[in-house]
Order: sequence, then structure tokens, then C-alpha cells
Amino acid sequence: MRRSIGLGLGMAMVAALLAGCGAAGTSPGAIADLHLAAQSHHRCMLSGGATSIELSDTTPSPAVTVRVGDRFVVTVPPWSATHATPVTLGVPGIAVQVCSVLLKDGGRRSIFVAQRAGTSWLGATVAPASGLFMPAWGGTVTVQPD
Repeated sequence: MRRSIGLGLGMAMVAALLAGCGAAGTSPGAIADLHLAAQSHHRCMLSGGATSIELSDTTPSPAVTVRVGDRFVVTVPPWSATHATPVTLGVPGIAVQVCSVLLKDGGRRSIFVAQRAGTSWLGATVAPASGLFMPAWGGTVTVQPD
């Protein structure tokens, strides 16, 4: 039963991914790379040369600039015995998350596709939440017109 649910969700994700990429004007090669990333969800990786950013809890926060249609990787570092939450965007629609995977060390890797020009804050924290100290990581993505 679990396998059939996972397979159904995976197929739905790939269909949504391909539909979204076509609408965003992403190149056929990028669609193929994203399709492979979705198929190998346990890794959620892109081929070399992709723009990447590792979120940080320091200031100034890291920043990345991409163009509409570009793919970029967001990495959240591990923290203690907790795990990183999914990456959130402060301005919805600037980019769309294609996949997100929890890494063995508790960190997280997410792949996004830039959808429209603008700037947005990226952020993540940990789960379960801690009553003593709860880290929060952030960064900024700027999407330029193509």
C-alpha cells in the first residue's frame, strides 16, 4: 500500500513539474534534468554548474542572483538532533520548488526554478521546535528578467 501511494505521488509530482516547467519557458534540457531530479527524489540533485546557495544564520545573509527560468539549489545546514524544515519563500511566485529532500545529517536540499523577476527572502528552521534555542537560516534570491 505504501509503495503504491508513493508511486502515485511521485507520478503526480513529475506531471506537475513538467507542466510547470513548460509554462515557465524552461528549456527542454532543463525539463529533462528536473524530471531526473524528481525521479531520484532521494537525492534531489542537479547536474554540475547549477547555481547554489547555502542558507546561514549569520549576517549578512548569503545571496544569489539568477535569471528567469534558471534552476538553483538551496541547502539548509544540519542542526543537532533535529532536521531542517522545508525552505520557504517570502514572496510567493518568484520561484517554484521542484523537489526537497532531507539529508542524512538532518540538513535539507531543495531545487527551485526561477519564475519571475523580483527579490525574495529564503528561510528554514528546524523540527521538532526547541524550547531553549531554535536556529533559523536565511538568504536572499534575486531573479532578473531573461
